Amino acid sequence: MSTDEIDEIERQIRALVLYLARAKARSPIPELGRLDRMAFHILGLLAQRGPLRPSAVAGAIGLDLSTVSRHLASLEAAGLVERDRDPQDGRAFLVQPTTQGTELVARIAGQRREWMERTVGHWTADDRRELARLLRRLNDDLPETYGASPVEGAASPS
Repeated sequence: MSTDEIDEIERQIRALVLYLARAKARSPIPELGRLDRMAFHILGLLAQRGPLRPSAVAGAIGLDLSTVSRHLASLEAAGLVERDRDPQDGRAFLVQPTTQGTELVARIAGQRREWMERTVGHWTADDRRELARLLRRLNDDLPETYGASPVEGAASPS
């Protein structure tokens, strides 16, 4: 691959990231400005797979438990998750989204789907499949390149 191709890929990804940051800032969902991206990623994971122990959340997203605990505390303070004792081990807790948290995940997913429909809905099905394939390939290769563990639940609201 030529340097020109690498430079163009980098420019296009940078433009996409900048556009997404601007779109997030203009979002009609006020919660997006109050909690950080990883907290919403955790909320999406819990909505998808919950209830989970905090250690399971940490393992699924490749973060240390103290970082996950901080995010869970902010989500709990916002009323988006709740903790309950694990019925199989009374010393441990399970975390799951509240009704408000589940509704927020659904609203964000709906907003993203509408945005994506407006953006690529007029593309051919083959073009949309090719974009999805290449993005999946890029996301699959990133952890290998950076030595990080894979992140589950990429379809989260973050």
